[in-house]
Amino acid sequence: TVDLEGGPGNSISSLSIPSIIESRLDSELLYNIARQLPGYSFVFVGPEDKHFQKHLLHNLKNVFFTGRKEVEELPKYIQHFDICINPQILNSITDGNYPLKIDEYLAMGKPIVATSTHTMRSIFAGHTHLAVSTEEWIIALKAAANEAGNPKLENARIAFAHTHSWGHSGRYR
Repeated sequence: TVDLEGGPGNSISSLSIPSIIESRLDSELLYNIARQLPGYSFVFVGPEDKHFQKHLLHNLKNVFFTGRKEVEELPKYIQHFDICINPQILNSITDGNYPLKIDEYLAMGKPIVATSTHTMRSIFAGHTHLAVSTEEWIIALKAAANEAGNPKLENARIAFAHTHSWGHSGRYR
């Protein structure tokens, strides 16, 4: 496991709570991207299922796993990430689910690259980079890296995230 205080430097992250699991995250995509971008650090926060525990990702020098962290600790990790990612595998579960972590990343102003699911395209496309193939992901990650630290874009992401609150979602009476 890795801790980020003085940790791997500039990093791309995936936060997956409650766990890093095969049915949600595309391990082969992650492996291919990490292999092709050795100058980027990939940090995964959360417990891993057996598939990820045995995956070749652990053999890559630019991939780090922190293990389980408390929800209250997550902002401390996100603040160190240059880019946040949501590399979901495309299936019936992920295509229509609402990725709450995207709102969390946006609320911290972070550039985001995510798998192009129905929900990502319909709600978040204007504030994230979307990709499916390894090549698309690499292009999107490089574009997001160029946005890291841009105050205007950070503020736009934060403002957009604030529109996704219960108060803005309508009132149930």
